[in-house]
Amino acid sequence: MADNATNIQENICEAISIIAKSTVDKITYDNTIECTIIDDSNKLKGQYRVKNESYSEFDAFSQITTYNKNNRVYVQIPKGDFNNTKFIVGKKEDKG
Repeated sequence: MADNATNIQENICEAISIIAKSTVDKITYDNTIECTIIDDSNKLKGQYRVKNESYSEFDAFSQITTYNKNNRVYVQIPKGDFNNTKFIVGKKEDKG
């Protein structure tokens, strides 16, 4: 009888774990990545061309229009989906 109760408890715990993992896997998060501005010719419109460490190039937008080419910036990718509009959230300050 004790073995049966133990098996039931283990099965319940395993089921809860599976449900929790499934729920967490469905949650989407914003990602923030470090990029380099490679084109600032449209900065007065708040549009910058950036490149990340994997050398992907894409447009990112900001209300700040004082970033310059070669600045390192943090870019937010809403829900981790590169099809969404990407936003520059700030400049990376070099320490040193």
